[in-house]
Amino acid sequence: GVENRVQLPLSVKGTQMRGLRRELCAAKAGGVRVVALANEGSSSPTWRDLKRVNRRWLASRVRSREVRRATRRAKLGPERHTTKLLARSEAGDAVGWACFDHIYDKGHVVGVGLSVVRSDPRFAGVSTLLAVEGARICATHFPRLRFLDLGLSPLAPVPEGMDWSPLAICGEDACRLPPERLRFVDTLFDGLFRWGTGLYNTQGLARWKRKWRPETSLAYVGVQRPLPVRELVAALILLAV
Repeated sequence: GVENRVQLPLSVKGTQMRGLRRELCAAKAGGVRVVALANEGSSSPTWRDLKRVNRRWLASRVRSREVRRATRRAKLGPERHTTKLLARSEAGDAVGWACFDHIYDKGHVVGVGLSVVRSDPRFAGVSTLLAVEGARICATHFPRLRFLDLGLSPLAPVPEGMDWSPLAICGEDACRLPPERLRFVDTLFDGLFRWGTGLYNTQGLARWKRKWRPETSLAYVGVQRPLPVRELVAALILLAV
């Protein structure tokens, strides 16, 4: 897959960012506003509102149940080292929420990871508004904030020209033989990316993240066997359940 990172502060100016601007304009035109859930206790009725958002979001997916093992669990309640945000409509109804995990360096929050974002499909652009406003709100609390991690685009094809340098990961001393990239695995994952939407919405996720024009890096797993059948089966099971 491909990891996606956006440097902050974010600018949505320019031709390349017009896709994001359209989504932001659609959400704002619908009267949607974003607020931080800073003081909501575990018994707050807000979390019940967000359960309804989750149900509407899941109902709009190809699979109407949540993938639990391969994704971060979407906890509806307070969590340490996170910032959670709520989107409300002009009428005051909850129409989306997002969770940003704090990323630390030497005790300071230097980045946030968009680990969960859910929105009511009846309101356009809410997920993008949550991500953009969330990064802005986090920056007001964390003066050393440098980046927003959009996370992994699973199974996404490696972009042309991206360097594949596994020795930089495992270290030359640890590798008895130079790691090899298995073409049949690339072919399998490419097929799942193109045709496996019923298993996991890989294309839609990758398409949305590309709109941000992020910095990308390769994510992969190395195994010490010529035919990683067990690992491939495990990966598919994780996506399925």
